[in-house]
Amino acid sequence: EQGHRVLAEAGWREFQVDFVSMSAYMSRWLPTHLAIAKRRDDLVTCITDAPYIRRAFLEGRHFELTPFWQDAANHQFRETCKYSYDKLADSGGVTADLYEAARAIGGLFQACGVYDEAIAYFERCLELALQDSDPDKMGYAHLDIGWCARHMEDFQRALGHVESALEWFRASGNRVAEGGAESIRGICLWHLQRDEDALEALTHARDLSSSVKDKRGEAAALNHMGLVRRGRGDY
Repeated sequence: EQGHRVLAEAGWREFQVDFVSMSAYMSRWLPTHLAIAKRRDDLVTCITDAPYIRRAFLEGRHFELTPFWQDAANHQFRETCKYSYDKLADSGGVTADLYEAARAIGGLFQACGVYDEAIAYFERCLELALQDSDPDKMGYAHLDIGWCARHMEDFQRALGHVESALEWFRASGNRVAEGGAESIRGICLWHLQRDEDALEALTHARDLSSSVKDKRGEAAALNHMGLVRRGRGDY
């Protein structure tokens, strides 16, 4: 435990001076050292810091922060995240940076099941993507909202956002994302008791994913097709 205290202090100094220039090791492992060293306040400051979360997002590891987000549903935790994000926005951060930070924070709230807060950040993503006129960013923001709405059992709202996502992905030619969105569209249609439409969408999702060799997307579509067929008693 003494080693963790030493590393927590060293990493915390790096974080306070300039987190951008933090070593790759400290950038990844600082939350762990802070947690084991029982530096709770510093840990919360670190894991709710919008620029820090954005860096993790760009490195493809922001979901590694999920275990430290046990208090994500807590009002004060949510306010701390909002304060950090608003501070980044007020500092004149460029649109792309703000989009990435909002999508990362929204993704963490989504992973923690705090869907209303996740949607608030994804709606910011929509506004920012519109400023950049970026069809893929628009598509992912709509898809993220749709995913959350589906898990909130607001299936009609989910379907609307997923169909908007599909339009943007088709405009950009992003067939991988289109396949994933079509699969989610299918499961939303199933929840709305539109089984035939659901199977049609899921077949299209499977074919799209297969055409771009997206094995994960193809597996998801097939899994969803199984759910629909099982629900119809088609064993």
